[in-house]
Amino acid sequence: MMIRRKTMAKIIILVALLLILPMQALAQTTVDIKPAMDRATKALTASVKQSGTQFTTWSYLALAAAGQNLAVYPVNQVCKQQLASAQTTADDSILILTLLAAGNDPANFQGQNLIRKIQANQLANGKFADNSDGSGQGDNDSQVLVNAHIWAILALHAAGANIPDEAKAKKWLIDQQHKDGSFNWYTNEKTPDVDSTSMALLALGALGERKDSPVVQRAYAFLQSVQGPKGEFASWGAVNAESCAIAIRGLLAVGINPINEELSKPGGNPVTALLGFQLKDGSFAHMAGTGSNEMATQHALMALADLHYGKPFEQRLGEGKKPHPVPTSATPKI
Repeated sequence: MMIRRKTMAKIIILVALLLILPMQALAQTTVDIKPAMDRATKALTASVKQSGTQFTTWSYLALAAAGQNLAVYPVNQVCKQQLASAQTTADDSILILTLLAAGNDPANFQGQNLIRKIQANQLANGKFADNSDGSGQGDNDSQVLVNAHIWAILALHAAGANIPDEAKAKKWLIDQQHKDGSFNWYTNEKTPDVDSTSMALLALGALGERKDSPVVQRAYAFLQSVQGPKGEFASWGAVNAESCAIAIRGLLAVGINPINEELSKPGGNPVTALLGFQLKDGSFAHMAGTGSNEMATQHALMALADLHYGKPFEQRLGEGKKPHPVPTSATPKI
């Protein structure tokens, strides 16, 4: 009887260990984000100083996302250049985000109200036009850019501005989802794209969608289905830092923890996969085995900052903003 009790006790202990060990393995995949974020910040700053060139708007956004004060940089000069060259709705939207990151007012920049410009660019079907003048980039002036719509939503959200017809804006975006749950940046292209799917999640999060909504569930299922054995993501057949970064940001936007058990593979999770691209100097490579890449570093830094602060940068920008009502002149275009 005593032997049986000892045997049963050993079995119970063994089962308990088997239950605990996977949790310990998962816990080991978590990392302290702050040091990696600080190293990336330092690397991004150093790369621009070495090249002698000005920061791009993306570098400003990444640094601001990481908590850096942009007052010491010539943000206005770069934003003026961006304003002069802007032709698409995405250009205007990214400019709004950069101005907000620098503490400037996009409703009054160089005599222009960029917020009203975006608001007035919503079409009757809910989509934000491809180009600043309301035209489309497809054949016969058709509206084809999903990313233009996404950036407009993110910019208005960050500015605390109202969308003229938010219900239609959300419906149009949801209607672009493919049967497998994915999105593509181009309406006529049905190829699944990790980056576009993750960007769609960012916009859906800004529109109030969360993990339990059907559109998010489908997109989440798609991302899980294409995730690699180390927790990584690829776009157009190539595993890269940017795809891992934007997936992390999109997941956070809809309230999904990117290091949860569902996203943890035998070799890691999206966060450890992203950190696998970080080089000794703190910068990030676009692909494994390649050198430092500025775009990869920018996107990786934004993802690390979102993880550190627990929410997307666009959401943090919008907190505490006074709402910009929709002007009467900003009725949707036909």
